[in-house]
Amino acid sequence: MHLQRYKIEPEHEAGARYYPTPLGRLPSVTTVLDGTSSKRDLQPWFKQVGESEARLRIRVAAERGRSFHHEMETHLTGGSTGSSAYFRSVQRFLSRMNAVALVEGTLWHPDGFAGTVDCVAQVDGVWSVIDWKTTTRKKPNDAISDERLQVAAYRAALQSLYGLVIPQGFLVFALPDEQAHVLPLPDLDALYASFTRRLARFRDRAATPMPPVD
Repeated sequence: MHLQRYKIEPEHEAGARYYPTPLGRLPSVTTVLDGTSSKRDLQPWFKQVGESEARLRIRVAAERGRSFHHEMETHLTGGSTGSSAYFRSVQRFLSRMNAVALVEGTLWHPDGFAGTVDCVAQVDGVWSVIDWKTTTRKKPNDAISDERLQVAAYRAALQSLYGLVIPQGFLVFALPDEQAHVLPLPDLDALYASFTRRLARFRDRAATPMPPVD
């Protein structure tokens, strides 16, 4: 199976991303999650390491993620072999994939969101939605709740857009010096229900007018 690949570049607005889709201008999945996140404030970390160092680390992590995603895209679409330690980290997981239907495709959903899915492939013979991440150390499961919701949202959009049934999802965290941390996500329906609640909160906040400035 090969799915038609849509590629829509997002528009950036005040740190958020919106996709001009056939259903209208929709916020990205990550914009929805970032805008409703209950994660710990980063200000104490900024103070601990210093603002310039913190911003440098954020830029380095973002560039690392972009580079790894490019490696994965060129490998999955053209067969080229990546050279980074992060690419080597995911080799065991790649050996479980026996078909690839979509790589870096734009998705949208009538519920009112959009995004770009990393990969749709068969894993152990079962169609799956896969999200690639990089990290310098393994994260505890309770620290990646938003990432779980991200995969569930992509799966819902895939099923809506293409009429697919996708039973499972995976978060794959590539590491610099060991095998990737692979997190299966079998409870995608429950996770999507949580995402839609976050989406409702995002809309409520967007609809709330700012107080007047004296």
